[in-house]
Amino acid sequence: DPADFVLKQFSKEEKKDLAEFLDRGADVVEFLIEKGLDLTQSKFNS
Repeated sequence: DPADFVLKQFSKEEKKDLAEFLDRGADVVEFLIEKGLDLTQSKFNS
């Protein structure tokens, strides 16, 4: 069930990387607000 996968607890490995993922996510949102969708997709999806 996809909901079970999405809602499960983070593994130890995932918890270790969580701060880095959140920092990167914040950078993406800030870039999106400042530069727009097209540039954000080009920068972060390549």
